[in-house]
Amino acid sequence: MTCLWCNKELKVGEFERGNLCSECEQVSTGIPNLSSEQLDLLPFGLIELDKTGTIVAFNESEERLSLRSKDEVIGKNFFADVAPCADVQDYKGRFDEFLRGSKLSEQFDYIYYFGARAVKVQLTFLRVNQRLALVLSKRNER
Repeated sequence: MTCLWCNKELKVGEFERGNLCSECEQVSTGIPNLSSEQLDLLPFGLIELDKTGTIVAFNESEERLSLRSKDEVIGKNFFADVAPCADVQDYKGRFDEFLRGSKLSEQFDYIYYFGARAVKVQLTFLRVNQRLALVLSKRNER
């Protein structure tokens, strides 16, 4: 198994914590403290959701991926108002279970349908706390 961000081979024990190597995991724990401008510099899409699915943060990479502006999505419910195609067990169900559980991260592949456009992505949930989680997405080139 490799690290989601740097693709470095995970060491024994690292894959038990999630899908990030030790170095990238340290960086990820600082994401909730980044300013909006700093979030926009991240090389992957980032959506911060509260436990109800309301979007708290949305960066520029995610704007490019989804073709939606942060101004039109922040404060809206991701599953009901922004991406109803994600209101399924394979996404929302996993998100709800993730927040109820204790894992630090979870990774899976998903296909977003934006009208007639399908975008394959690799998603990672990262725990902020029991009420907030980050959804990181990058285009799946596989």
